[in-house]
Amino acid sequence: MMHLRSITTAVNIMASEVTQRSKEETMKILKELKQNLKDAEETMREKVKHEDVAMFVGSTKAGKSTLINYFIGNPLVGRKDSTVKGKFNPTKVYKASNAEGPEIGCESASATTTPSRWIASEKFSNLVMWDCPGFCDNRGPAQAITNAYYIHHIFQKIKSVKIVLVVDLNDIIQHKINPFITLLTSVENVFKEKIEQCYSSFAVIFTKVPFEIEEDEVDIDYLVDILRRQVLSSSSLNISKYSRNLVQFFVDHPKNIGFVRKATGGVISGDIEVNLLQAVRDASRVPNTLLKQFSFPSIDSDSKVFLFEVRNDLSSKKTFEEVVEVVKSVLKNILIYFENVRKNKGLPKGQLDAEKQKLCNLRNQIESNSMVAVDVFTKLQVLKQIDPIIRDKIENSEIEDTLRLMTFIDGLLNMKESDLCNLNLKSIMETVASQMSKIVVEMQCDLHEIDMKEANRQIDAIKEEYEKKMQEIKVEAKEAAEHNLDITKKLGLVARAGHAVDKAVEAVGNASMKVAEALNFRRSRPSPAIPSRIPHTVPGFRAPPALPSTSSPPRAEITAIYGKMQVRLDALLARVLETSHDEGSLNHLAPIAIVMQEPLRHGKEIVAAARDDDDDDDDDLGAIHREPELVLREPSSREDPRRYATLETREFQERELVLFVASQTGRAARRYAGLSLAFV
Repeated sequence: MMHLRSITTAVNIMASEVTQRSKEETMKILKELKQNLKDAEETMREKVKHEDVAMFVGSTKAGKSTLINYFIGNPLVGRKDSTVKGKFNPTKVYKASNAEGPEIGCESASATTTPSRWIASEKFSNLVMWDCPGFCDNRGPAQAITNAYYIHHIFQKIKSVKIVLVVDLNDIIQHKINPFITLLTSVENVFKEKIEQCYSSFAVIFTKVPFEIEEDEVDIDYLVDILRRQVLSSSSLNISKYSRNLVQFFVDHPKNIGFVRKATGGVISGDIEVNLLQAVRDASRVPNTLLKQFSFPSIDSDSKVFLFEVRNDLSSKKTFEEVVEVVKSVLKNILIYFENVRKNKGLPKGQLDAEKQKLCNLRNQIESNSMVAVDVFTKLQVLKQIDPIIRDKIENSEIEDTLRLMTFIDGLLNMKESDLCNLNLKSIMETVASQMSKIVVEMQCDLHEIDMKEANRQIDAIKEEYEKKMQEIKVEAKEAAEHNLDITKKLGLVARAGHAVDKAVEAVGNASMKVAEALNFRRSRPSPAIPSRIPHTVPGFRAPPALPSTSSPPRAEITAIYGKMQVRLDALLARVLETSHDEGSLNHLAPIAIVMQEPLRHGKEIVAAARDDDDDDDDDLGAIHREPELVLREPSSREDPRRYATLETREFQERELVLFVASQTGRAARRYAGLSLAFV
């Protein structure tokens, strides 16, 4: 009955797991994110410089702070905790003085994740180091987005970078390799597919390395062999080809590997490190020109959907629109002034010529910066120089900070909101420049520098060129708007539905497996081995544990559990459909609804079969049943949506069937909904 109670609890809380965040929770995360980004902006503005740096990244408690203190040259000492008795009291490293450097032993989940800048000692060539403690942090959307913001700022401003991976050797030799894989994945999320161009810019430093393991001396060759055996030779690791190739690079280039020995008691001297400086020095530099191409790290799907939902609260367009109105008003008044100057027939010729030259300078300033492929920030700088009213409005409104944040959000979400703002300013500046050119021609005519015929010809040419430029702007704006609409569909309703479906499927799948394990499956013969091809065809597939021998729970209780699952799934689908008025979204959601039912349907089959076969020892569920195979295909135009997903079956155990379907459903739902781009 313990199984049933835990399953019932899981089912009862499933609704809260799969529904969208409450408004209160969203506002709480948003408040945290706003404060994080504000702090990050201030910190990065003060600390980041245009210089060559080495970025130190590693998992929690990998020894990164100790390593950086060693590079700085701070005296370190190793000692055991006097309050702990017995052999399980490892020697820990402490700073021997209050010298500046990262605190050692504070790399906990609650510690700050703000990057810090340090300078190494002369022994290590005054290397500029950035300690990035939050690089592998995954504490929710606010932290994930803030981490990406730090990386974005650093990569935008520094001259070049080397990446130093700090890895606790124990995580690999004790088969706790997940922290190492997570570190590789985090790095890959920053550099994306361009990481292949940057392998030579990586160094790896292993920490807490013993002098020997099982009487074998631990040196660089030993570490290379560990990487080869534990990572490259393993077919079960969930590791991308880019991360695997990075490990292969270290194996092929051992000069990029260094290590620090496990601490012993007393003052720590230089004999504890091997190849530290050489490993970092031999790593090449990633130049700023390349860094700017991938200064928007990837974030997880949950953080991406959250950022999409709160983007307007973070970088409101209202501030930009207010600035635009001031710009338009001031520029309009400037045009009116020069138009009145031209119409003043009593104005001396010399004064009119001087005003014409002033207008030409303004026109050239606006025109050159509106047509060249400059960003919105350059345009704002030009506008600030034109008039003090515009300058004061821009500086007092914090529009530049807002646009920087908007550009960052666009980079993470692959949107073009900031591009539309840039095009908006460009259209205003083009319009004003065109009007100024027209007034200049009319002044030239009034000054008898050109005749009326030539003036009309030039004005017609100005008009034609203006219409051409405005048409180009309209095309760019339309493309950007359509692109944003496409991203909105991917990150809006369907993405939230897919994210909710994933959580629902996981909960239902887990509950189904627990119910199956709670049933009394009598076995007349041993179960066959799981087919060897399954782990290769089903990413993340793991063999389920042996079924416990328990008494069968009452049929009514099992039926009630699955009834609750059905209600939760139906309610989820109803909420999704009620919020959608887009026929395209409904078409996407139809197959999701079908796929959502699979774990539930098979769970019910288990229950029914278990009870119907009570008297048949030769046909119980421990015997061979059927293996499912999801067949993904495009439906024909006349085909019932329910046939988007079909199950072809072969002989297999029913309990593996449940696990198989549960593991595949969320992935299939996203594929049917066309969400693959939203979750890259």
